[in-house]
Amino acid sequence: MFDSHVAVGREDLSRLIQQTQATGACLMHTPEEFLTPHTDLRRFSSASFLLTEGVEIPFDAATQDRYALLLAGKRADYLVNSVLRVDGQRLDDMEYYTSQHRDDAYRRYLERVLDSLDAPFAFSALGPLTSPSRYAFYPAPNIEYREFPELLDCILLRAIYTEKALEVSTAAWAVLNDLMPSSSILARYRELGGTRITLASQAYRPALCGQHFAAAREKLLALGFDRYSVYVEQQPTEYPL
Repeated sequence: MFDSHVAVGREDLSRLIQQTQATGACLMHTPEEFLTPHTDLRRFSSASFLLTEGVEIPFDAATQDRYALLLAGKRADYLVNSVLRVDGQRLDDMEYYTSQHRDDAYRRYLERVLDSLDAPFAFSALGPLTSPSRYAFYPAPNIEYREFPELLDCILLRAIYTEKALEVSTAAWAVLNDLMPSSSILARYRELGGTRITLASQAYRPALCGQHFAAAREKLLALGFDRYSVYVEQQPTEYPL
């Protein structure tokens, strides 16, 4: 299975191809990294392994216009629109969670995700909808559909209507024993008619590429998904799970 979000350095490409558990990988960059001249990664692809390039765009009201201008006319294979900060606070900073109630922290995050669907730049997928679950210290860190049904329905329906994929990540599987977005959100997405997903490990080391994909496949099949998308030159191709 193809891993659509791998964050290893270019110096690790040979090890990535040798050690990966996936059939291919999309190497993710920040917008600034992507615009820096570099070697075409397609030369590392082969008949058995596809290597593509992507950009993770950190959505923020203060910087979205700048990123729209930076990326205008550029042809990354896969663009992920991710909310990594809320009102200036980083999601991987524990202060974001200790400074407010759990419901407030998660609601503010989801409101920014809804805002991000109006981003002025083209993108392929929304970053994992329950990303805060990866960092939060709460006894029950996962964001479940029943907690924010109206807000999540707005996000999911907009994603379906605009044909944006949901990036499904296994990065927190060891902690949550679940995917990001959570199973309850993915079940609602499928119930609403959503089918377009990408698979992502968010690996930062070659050996983690494709990690937990077998378990993810079983979970997704049980939820009613039977295929996933791979983006090349911003066009999705579907493959069976």
